Amino acid sequence: MNNKLIKISIITTALIAISTNTYAEEELSKRTIKSNYQEVYNTLPSSVQNLSELFSEGKFYGRIRSNTFYFRWENESTTKKTHLASGIGGSVVYKSATYKNFDFTAGLYYSKSFFEESNDPINAIKPGKDTLSRFHYVNTGDKSMGVLGQAYLRYKGITKTEILLGRQMVETFYTKSNDTKMIPNTFDGLVVGTKALDKTAIKLAYLYKQKLRDHTQEHSVLMYGDSNSSSSILPQWSQNDDTAMHKGLTYTALKMQVNQQMPL
Repeated sequence: MNNKLIKISIITTALIAISTNTYAEEELSKRTIKSNYQEVYNTLPSSVQNLSELFSEGKFYGRIRSNTFYFRWENESTTKKTHLASGIGGSVVYKSATYKNFDFTAGLYYSKSFFEESNDPINAIKPGKDTLSRFHYVNTGDKSMGVLGQAYLRYKGITKTEILLGRQMVETFYTKSNDTKMIPNTFDGLVVGTKALDKTAIKLAYLYKQKLRDHTQEHSVLMYGDSNSSSSILPQWSQNDDTAMHKGLTYTALKMQVNQQMPL
């Protein structure tokens, strides 16, 4: 190896060492996103001794987001149209300090969608539909949505256990935040998680309502909308209209099933 190559090798090694050391000394971000799109809070408020510090020692977490979706169909139809949809928005989440094992979290989210209805029919927009609420748009013409995405109270006074009440992200085998677009998927309910048993994690939940990523209001967890659940335009978009939802589980069908099981 000649002297020139040796010098380049030494310089390269030095640069790698410097950059590695600099990276190691950098402060870890307050919040990051895992590869499965679950939020991780690396910096959290501490416990406090009086009620006033519950608010003053809390932390804010800000975020700006932008997404663009383009679909190109070779064979277009009424439900398959080449389209372009974009969205820009963000969120502000506040986590209070912990006082006597209690704390709370609140998160406001906003999204503004950009598309042309004449070229990009709302019923044909695929992933881009999560940049706005389709139901809200067809009934009001508004392409933006501002929502209270999180609002819950937490109690951690039981060993290795936490109890959460309110609107929250619930990460289980069947429920996900799916935080890949503008606003995460959240649920209204009660969740109890515990690791009190050795090598065992248990999570129990009663989920009363859901708020999908493209909804401004909470709705049924397992019900597809129909004319009996809403008198607004396109009532099928008023409840759980996720692509994985069973469209036969409508308000009318479920109500009929309940009436058949309840004798007069």
